[in-house]
Amino acid sequence: MNAARIRKPGRLSALCRMGIGVGVVWLAVAPVADAQDAAADRLARLQRDVKTLVDPQWEGRDILSPGLAAAAQWLRNEFETIGLQPLTDDFAQIVPIAQGTGMNVLGLVAGTNSPEAKPEAKPETSHVIVAAHYDGQGKNRVDGNVFPSADDNASGVAALLELARWFVQNPPERSVLFVAFTGEESGFLGSRAYVGAPVLPLEQCVAMLNLDTVGRVENDRFTVFGVGTAGDWADMLAGVNYAVGFQLDLVKKGSNASDDVPFVEHGVPALHLFSGANADYHQPTDTHDKLNYVGLSRVVAFTAELVDYLARRDTNLRFVPPGAESAPPAAGRGKRKVSFGSIPDFSQETGGVLLSGVIPSSPAAKAGLQAGDVIVEFGGVPIDGIVDYSDAMVSFEPGEEVVVRFVRAGEEREVKVTLLARR
Repeated sequence: MNAARIRKPGRLSALCRMGIGVGVVWLAVAPVADAQDAAADRLARLQRDVKTLVDPQWEGRDILSPGLAAAAQWLRNEFETIGLQPLTDDFAQIVPIAQGTGMNVLGLVAGTNSPEAKPEAKPETSHVIVAAHYDGQGKNRVDGNVFPSADDNASGVAALLELARWFVQNPPERSVLFVAFTGEESGFLGSRAYVGAPVLPLEQCVAMLNLDTVGRVENDRFTVFGVGTAGDWADMLAGVNYAVGFQLDLVKKGSNASDDVPFVEHGVPALHLFSGANADYHQPTDTHDKLNYVGLSRVVAFTAELVDYLARRDTNLRFVPPGAESAPPAAGRGKRKVSFGSIPDFSQETGGVLLSGVIPSSPAAKAGLQAGDVIVEFGGVPIDGIVDYSDAMVSFEPGEEVVVRFVRAGEEREVKVTLLARR
């Protein structure tokens, strides 16, 4: 099927196809020279916002830390400067956390058919949520070094802010709620708090789009998890991508590892947008200079086109519940304590976990695992996909020795690995 015929291109598509830095001139309604200037300004804002979030003074934005509180205040100021509407006191939603409180930061762009814009009419009350978590990994417990958490997830927050700037100036038909979640790294604390006490009714949420680890696009590849949560996602994403030109990996299942999980559990079609795993994931080396800012700007263009289409769509998406109805919900899992050092290739959904690489000096590397290996059993637990793999990891403690079975070049092998503490 021709992707261009799947849907009527949105107002951003022609601009994305202009060829002037594809995907970075998506909001420039201007001559070519002005569009190039706008693209440069946009890249500068993305870099500035990422660098602000990874500043060492915020000490990795760990849960309940002064640095995370400072980041929340900075986001509240940015939301106000951008022109988002507060739905709560000073854009804040308080999140109860053991031994303290955290904060989600949220603001609205009222749709042109919303009650705020058309109080005299029969308004459209549905909305789209665009979200990213702003907490990070904090400090290394062993040596005190700060984890900058640039890709995961200063990149998603920078993209969220740029999207907010666009939609404030170009309001869509449906409203868009922008949310910066706290506590994702500690078990989706902010997103679970939101779905437990939503500021807008969840039944009126058309879709939730989660920007998590989107800053390192390589070879034009981009992954979208959760495509199976609505029957229309695959065709819609292909049409949206016509304007941007990614090599899309569309994964039916969710990653089961980010803030889209609580929304799916509550019946909301949700996607996790993801630029791919790399050896710097959850490492002190996840620094701002390694991000692909042109690629990040293309992610913004892709997401803007998707939001614009969802906001103009005549009918709501049809939610499709996760297929594994008998599996325990993600909320039942404990927090993972161990590190193995594998880098999964998330494009493979079944038949084991395909590795795109391993982190140097990790248990996986020392055991001889390498790109192309497919893990089929971990510590006695059969592994069919990434969810099985994540669930198996939760079962073990640092220092435990496990047997890992994997397939290499059609031959099944096994190694014994001693797991390290997750830093």
